[in-house]
Amino acid sequence: MKKILILLICLCLVPTIVSASCTDKEIINMTSFVKNVNFTPIFDENTETFTIIVSNLDSSFYFIDTTNNITYNTIGDEAIISGYKPGVNYRFKFLSRNPNCIDRVLSSRYVETPVYNKYYKNPICNGMGEYKFCKKWPGYSYSYETIKSEVEKVKKQTNDNGKEEKEEKVMGIYDYIIYIYSRYYFIILPALILIIIFIIVKKKKKYELF
Repeated sequence: MKKILILLICLCLVPTIVSASCTDKEIINMTSFVKNVNFTPIFDENTETFTIIVSNLDSSFYFIDTTNNITYNTIGDEAIISGYKPGVNYRFKFLSRNPNCIDRVLSSRYVETPVYNKYYKNPICNGMGEYKFCKKWPGYSYSYETIKSEVEKVKKQTNDNGKEEKEEKVMGIYDYIIYIYSRYYFIILPALILIIIFIIVKKKKKYELF
């Protein structure tokens, strides 16, 4: 009698177990929703952190910030998460909320926040905004000492180049004069000789009058 009762219970449970299985179609469908998720980082200079707007969410899944071990069970199509530091590659794992596929990992997405240069407004960077060490988003983290040292090198090199250009410009004038003389000396030289003779003769006549 007990065996028959157990058998009947098992037969009743089989359809339920089958209907609760997670199908490939459901996984594919939820994964396609995850692919549409967008991450938009917004930087706050006061806190020097990013707020990330996570949009195109779907009720069929939730996500975990595995870098900080934070679970976001957002209901809705958008989540605003904050406190994210610059220059970090954050990993977000998406898991199914579907009862048939509960907690099934669907996909992982990575969001890398850019490196922030907090010295880009420092007086040392005045007029150097295009130089990599003074950019707001330099791509690499530099210490103040490194920035100061590199900027001073560039400024010194710029000043030296300016002096060289000035010297080249002065030398260029003399070179031009020499070029003109060498090209037209057969005209210039006789003309100079005639002018000198004329001046000498004129002075001589002036003295003879007295």
